[in-house]
Amino acid sequence: MAEANYIGLELNDREVRLCTYNRITKEADTVMIRAGGSRAESPAHMAFVKETGQWKYGIEADYFAAQKGCTLFDGILEHCVSGQDFEDNGKAYPCKDVVGELIKQALIYAGIKDPAGQVRVFVMTVPSVNRTLASVMESAFEYAGLKDGQAYLQSFDESFFAHTFFQKQEIYSRDVGLFCFNCDEVKYSRLHLDQRTKPAIVTVGDNAYDILPAEEKSRDACFEAFIKENTSDHEFSSFFLVGNGFNRKWAKESLKLLCKSQRKVFYGNNLFAKGACYSAFEKANPHQLKNRLYLGKDLVRKNIGMELMTDGISMYHPLITAGINWFDAENSCDILLNGDNTLVFRTSRLEDGKRANYSMALEGLPERPPKTTRLHIELRFENAEKCVVTVKDLGFGELFPSSGKTWTDQL
Repeated sequence: MAEANYIGLELNDREVRLCTYNRITKEADTVMIRAGGSRAESPAHMAFVKETGQWKYGIEADYFAAQKGCTLFDGILEHCVSGQDFEDNGKAYPCKDVVGELIKQALIYAGIKDPAGQVRVFVMTVPSVNRTLASVMESAFEYAGLKDGQAYLQSFDESFFAHTFFQKQEIYSRDVGLFCFNCDEVKYSRLHLDQRTKPAIVTVGDNAYDILPAEEKSRDACFEAFIKENTSDHEFSSFFLVGNGFNRKWAKESLKLLCKSQRKVFYGNNLFAKGACYSAFEKANPHQLKNRLYLGKDLVRKNIGMELMTDGISMYHPLITAGINWFDAENSCDILLNGDNTLVFRTSRLEDGKRANYSMALEGLPERPPKTTRLHIELRFENAEKCVVTVKDLGFGELFPSSGKTWTDQL
């Protein structure tokens, strides 16, 4: 399996799924975790065996917790979201280390023992992303042996996007619906492709939730009503159903409704892992998605830069480029101030190119001759819309020592 170096890994509240890209079939293959290929998902559990200093993953973690008295580390995604460390008898285990071990152990099932050498691109997908989770995963990737530019994080919505456009065109000739089941809860999303623009714009939205009753006939009727409520105003070419809680045995009338008008309906639990795998391949081999712009809720939609003098010529210097996930959008630079104690940042919107200027006054900055104040500028996004700018006064060597002042603003 050494050739399977494009990896997609799904981490949800309970389970882990792993897929590798098959260059022959051009599809994402699911890595089975039991001998004989009986199961595609592994419990999202870890356990540490103190006697040997070894980590155990998934089913093995469950065994060692039940039979050997080891502490079971579960709720891993929840810990990632909050950044809370794990504890065992008063000892703290950093969340990033536990997740890093989970990644390492999961990759071993794919025959990958040297992630830095064997993995071309690794993409982890989770239900949604916040700043804490993004920071934890960045450290976890490094712990697992994955280098910068080798590992990425994305939401389920973006994995849905990638999965869709690696299918046959008939699947996405119109809108594509997705129903995610989690026991009695069902969540609906709609993928829409607007081909009137170049590149074509893809959105995933119309999110809706419902709780289904346990009794099968009522469950079917409730799901049928949920479908009608959320899909009647749009034309669909296909639907995907994923997660625990759906069963064709009870979904009789609801499935008939989904299949109307020759719409294609698919059921399986590996959509997000496969989508992450396709994203991994696409990052190194842009082709399938390059003429489509995914405008997800995690996407930065504005370019940010500054007009700076270079060799006596005023030039625009880009700092943040729109079209990337906010948790990947950060940059820093040093500049020499030319007399004015106000910085001006120029932004332009991704959708319409609309421009705006934002001024940031550096109040209290010591007066110095032109080009004798060096500033360090850092830009980092807290969410898709909020970019925090931090400016530090570095002074100018021994002639003009740093004042130690720092300014913060947001664009």
